[in-house]
Amino acid sequence: MAQAAARKPYYPEELERRILSAVLSGNRPGAVRYLDAFMQSVLAGTGQLDQLRSYVLQLQIVLLRKCRQAGVDTEEQLCQAAAYARAVLSAGPSDLRRMTQQLIDELIDMVVCLKSSGRLRTMEMACRYIRSNFHRHLPMQEVAAIVNMGYHYFSRLFARYTGMTYRDFLIEVRLQRAKELLSASELSLEEIARQVGYSDASHFSRVFKSRTGMSPRRFAARRGVMPVA
Repeated sequence: MAQAAARKPYYPEELERRILSAVLSGNRPGAVRYLDAFMQSVLAGTGQLDQLRSYVLQLQIVLLRKCRQAGVDTEEQLCQAAAYARAVLSAGPSDLRRMTQQLIDELIDMVVCLKSSGRLRTMEMACRYIRSNFHRHLPMQEVAAIVNMGYHYFSRLFARYTGMTYRDFLIEVRLQRAKELLSASELSLEEIARQVGYSDASHFSRVFKSRTGMSPRRFAARRGVMPVA
């Protein structure tokens, strides 16, 4: 009778996937929680410290490789992989957890930094688009679509980045240009209103006064300019 094949040592692949997902989403508490479950699962499944060391090292390699594929610069950690492997293969459970959590913390910091820089570029693109198109009807949905974001998510992120709502930002951009025109030209209020995105001069005047405390005509007069009626 043929000898039964040796059973493959247990490896918690699902927990590995959850740790990776938590790292890539910047979920530090979740990553640590799944790491603890990973180590407990290996010890419960094999009962062998050497197996735990081997699997922890495998987990670390997977994290480094997948994070690199996601755009995270893990070159420094990969260069230290050989020395790290030697340390892992002689460590006890508490040191294994400490070293792996340290790696997870470093990777999450880099993921957060990468995402923050990406969001920053996206918001800068949105602001540039607004400044180039404020002279016409410009709904927030259009700007959100330009930067490939959902309407509600864009609204929250834009407010966090600029410190004001989309509507307030658009008004500020329009009024800044209106002040420039009022200070350096003798265009009619209707023409100035049109050039800064308002189809109705009366509405433009109301918005201008509510934001500056004075009418467009008074603002212009203080600078020695009188718009054409």
